[in-house]
Amino acid sequence: MNLYLIGFIALAFMIIVGGTYQVFNTNQAPGAILFFIGSLTLFIVYGIRWFGSSPLFTPASGPWPPIINTCPDYLTYYQRTVDGVKKDTCIDTIGISKDNSLLTKFPTNGTIPSSNSYYLDISGLSSDPATKSTQMCNVAMNQKVTWEGVTNGESCVTRSTGTAAGGAGGAGAAGCPP
Repeated sequence: MNLYLIGFIALAFMIIVGGTYQVFNTNQAPGAILFFIGSLTLFIVYGIRWFGSSPLFTPASGPWPPIINTCPDYLTYYQRTVDGVKKDTCIDTIGISKDNSLLTKFPTNGTIPSSNSYYLDISGLSSDPATKSTQMCNVAMNQKVTWEGVTNGESCVTRSTGTAAGGAGGAGAAGCPP
């Protein structure tokens, strides 16, 4: 029993019948007919859209978030070249990590720093989803940053359920710091 559908039908009935009656009472029979046809059509279209074969109110299936960002929250992807080797890194361009002093804000004056303190290395992540998730969590937890779908800043999260892995007490998933 879909209570939303029942409520929608009741509301549609009240608006269609009540509105038609109000227009008809002003001695405008053609307007009442047009109101009846128009409002009935409108409610049928929205009813099909909201309660049809792919209803609007049914939650989407699949993991959340559907896509994991390349870098932790508010960090920017940057491909760094060290000794001729390209490395995938993330940089802090807005200063979100100023409190933890683990990742230094990238300079905005156009200079490219060589110190590793400006770069969060994400190269070498595994292609296995479970291992990659653990590695991503370790990187984020070590730098004290959050990463939607990976960690909430205190523990690792599982992508399929969105709950903290390891349950109560804030313990992380295997291999992830608590």
